[in-house]
Amino acid sequence: MLDPLKRICQFEVPGGGVCRDEGCEDMHLSRLAGPDGRSSAQPTDEDTAEYLVDVLPPDWLGENSTILRTKIALALEQIRVKNPQMNLEERVAHALASLGTPP
Repeated sequence: MLDPLKRICQFEVPGGGVCRDEGCEDMHLSRLAGPDGRSSAQPTDEDTAEYLVDVLPPDWLGENSTILRTKIALALEQIRVKNPQMNLEERVAHALASLGTPP
């Protein structure tokens, strides 16, 4: 479980590193694994949508960003429910494709 009061270990960010200090009390994303052995720590659909709205090109932001954020979050949720085996990157690609090309 993630503890919001702890920081992520400096050896695991920006990603790929491994902390070898058994006494380290920081958060270790690499140690949060699901039943399949893969990491279970992923952002929520809402967090992902918010991030995407912040980084998408201005062409995509032709409409109200709150509405776009909601549309992206709903698309991500639908894809996650229908295809639970998809990873985050695949879900984002499918969600954006389902919204069509920007105006």
